[in-house]
Amino acid sequence: MLFELGLALAALHFGVPLAYYWKARGWLRRGWGIREDGGHLPRSTVIIPVHYKLWALPV
Repeated sequence: MLFELGLALAALHFGVPLAYYWKARGWLRRGWGIREDGGHLPRSTVIIPVHYKLWALPV
């Protein structure tokens, strides 16, 4: 009985994610509905990292 329970739990553990991935494959193959606009100019942001370590400065 313990072996059957372990087998059922293992099947559930691996079967549910496999079923989800199988279903998600259909979602990924579907079109995203993105329209291309040739006149659109994207904005971009440049982040400059600055880290001021007061304890690292020579005194």
